[in-house]
Amino acid sequence: MSSFAECLTLPIITAIVYMIVEVYKSVVPEVEKYRKIIPLIAMGSGMLLGILGYFVSPETIPSSNILGAIFIGGCNGLAATGANQIFKQLKK
Repeated sequence: MSSFAECLTLPIITAIVYMIVEVYKSVVPEVEKYRKIIPLIAMGSGMLLGILGYFVSPETIPSSNILGAIFIGGCNGLAATGANQIFKQLKK
């Protein structure tokens, strides 16, 4: 069960960060300076979710220390930004 939970944790973090970014984009006006920080928001949100996951349910984060959990969360946050760009480019 533990490896199954590990496999689901990473896409769940990515999906949550994707939703956070979409909410941010709908709330903030379409000004370029606000849109440039979206990757930073995604990475920061992913890092916070990685930390939260590490302390709430450490068996689901595939890391043995907090720095690994922060790195994993940040990478998944940036993956959400990449997923957004994939959908955006496919629409064109």
